[in-house]
Amino acid sequence: MRSFVLTSAILLATTSPLAVAAKPGTAQPDGSRFVAGDLHAAASDAREPMTWQDAAAHCEALQAHGNENWRLPDARELALLHRHRAAIGGFPKTPDEELDTGNALGYMTAQQNQAHGRLAYWSSAREGSQAQGLDFTTGTPFELAIEDTPLISSRAVRCVRTAK
Repeated sequence: MRSFVLTSAILLATTSPLAVAAKPGTAQPDGSRFVAGDLHAAASDAREPMTWQDAAAHCEALQAHGNENWRLPDARELALLHRHRAAIGGFPKTPDEELDTGNALGYMTAQQNQAHGRLAYWSSAREGSQAQGLDFTTGTPFELAIEDTPLISSRAVRCVRTAK
C-alpha cells in the first residue's frame, strides 16, 4: 500500500503542470515566453523603437498570443527580462556580444541598433515628465524626458503580461 501511495505521489508530482517549474524563456502554449513567477513576455519586440507614450499605448492595445492583457513592464520586471534575455530570445545582440563572435557585420549592426535606441527598453515607471527604462547593453537604468522629444526619446518595447 505504501509503495502504491509513494508511486502515485511521485507520478502526480512529476506530471502535474503545477509541479513543473518552467525555466525562463520557455515557450508557452500560447507562444509567449515565461519569464518568472506569473510573468510572461511577448515573443518579440515591437517593430520599431517608440516614445514612452506610444509604447504604453502599444502594449495596452496589443493582442498577441491569444491574450489582451499586455502592458509595459515595471522596472523590476524589465530587470528580469534583461537578466534572462538570452533564454527568452528575440532581443538584439549588444555590440560586445557580436564582437565576441568575431562577426564584423553583426558588430556594426549592433552598433547601429544601439545608436537607434533598439538596445534600451522602456519600463512603465514615470515621474512627471521623466520616464525610466533599462539599457540592455550595460544593464544600467536610465531616465529620459518624454515631453516634446519624440526623436531622441524613442526606445525599444517588449510587452509583458501576468498569466491568468
